[in-house]
Amino acid sequence: MVYKAVLFDATGVILSYAQAPYVDEFMKQARKLDSVWKIWADLELGKMDIKDANIIFQRMLDSNVYERLPTLKKEVTSAMTTSDILSIFDNLTEDENFALAVPKIRSAGIRTCLLTNQMFHDDRRKDVFIPASIIAKFDENVISCRDGCRKPDTEIFLVSGQKVGC
Repeated sequence: MVYKAVLFDATGVILSYAQAPYVDEFMKQARKLDSVWKIWADLELGKMDIKDANIIFQRMLDSNVYERLPTLKKEVTSAMTTSDILSIFDNLTEDENFALAVPKIRSAGIRTCLLTNQMFHDDRRKDVFIPASIIAKFDENVISCRDGCRKPDTEIFLVSGQKVGC
C-alpha cells in the first residue's frame, strides 16, 4: 500500500495533555452541559472567540453540579495564562514522539496535514492555541475556526483530503 498523506490531530495528539490533565477534565465537564457544548462548537467554528465565551465557562466552574468542580475550578484558575478561562489551552505541550515523526514522514515524500478543532485565542480572531512553529511543520493544515468545519463532521476530512491532494 502506498501512502499519500497522513492527517494528524493537534489537541491531545500533537499537543499533549500530559502536563495539563485539568484541560481534559474541563472538556469532559463541558460536554455534560448541552448549552455549554453548543458554545464550544461555536468557538471551534470561529463564530466566537474565547473572550465571548468567558462568562459561560465561569458559570460552569462556579456551579456545584459536579463533585469534581471545586477542585477543577482551582486547577483551572491557577493554570489560566490570561483572564480568559480557555487560556488553559496555552499549557499544552508538543508531544516529543510526534515532533520527531512528522519530519520523517515528510522526508519520505508523504504529505502531512494538521487537522484540528481549535478556537481563536483572542478577539482579533487570527491566532489559535497551536503555536505557529508547530503548524509550520506540516504541509497543510485544516483548523476548524479558520476553515469553518470541525470534527466529527465529514466536511473537515474532505477539506483535508483536498488540501493534501488526495
